[in-house]
Parts: sequence; C-alpha cells; structure tokens
Amino acid sequence: MSTEQRIMSLANCVLFAAMLTTTPVIAAEKRCGWLDNPTPANWWLIDRDGEWVISIQGGDREGMYLDDSSWDNLPEIDKRKGKFVKTNNEYGYSCVCLYVITNQDQKKIIKIIGGKQLPLKPCKAIKKP
Repeated sequence: MSTEQRIMSLANCVLFAAMLTTTPVIAAEKRCGWLDNPTPANWWLIDRDGEWVISIQGGDREGMYLDDSSWDNLPEIDKRKGKFVKTNNEYGYSCVCLYVITNQDQKKIIKIIGGKQLPLKPCKAIKKP
C-alpha cells in the first residue's frame, strides 16, 4: 500500500468516525398563525396544522414550559388595534410567524428561536382561537 493510499484510508476512517459521533441537527420550522394567550401562562400557536401547546398553567414542566431563552425570543406583542384581539382584559391573540422546534407527536413547541408579529389579516384564513 502506498503512502497516498494509507493517508486516504486513514482520512476515510476519521471521516467515518466523525459521522458516527456527530449529533443530529434539529432544524427550526417556520410556523405562522394565531399566537393565543387567553389567560396567564396559557399559550398556544394555532396554524394550518392545528394547535401547538407552548405553555399550560399548572402543567408539568416536561415540554410544557419553554426555557428562559425561548421566552426571550418570543416577539414583543403590539396590542394596538389591527395587531391584537383582546379577549380577556390584557389577554388575547395576535398573528405571528415563529421559528420553532417542535415535538410533532405531542403537538408541543419546545423551543422558540425567533419570530415576528404580523398584522391580523394574514391569519384570517386560520380558524380563530
């Protein structure tokens, strides 16, 4: 075996080992719909695929509540007319697009990467909360 062949063989072994130890990357999804916050600590995103749990008041911590960085990545909600619908004092819903990581089987949002609030009109085709 030539030196060049040995180097290529070693390189292939290193590459294969690296592939085995690499953690799979979880891609963020863009989900647009109604961000519903009807009462304290209760949050859902309702989009064309249904309702996604973000937080449930009194729910268990496992997947029901986001970490602090996720809450920090939630866009600040403008509660002016045309941007927000009040349903209960300061609570209600708005139209957003969020970049999230989800648990598809449980229909939960487990991480918010970022997002932005939209005017209400783009969400009109989605069933309201």
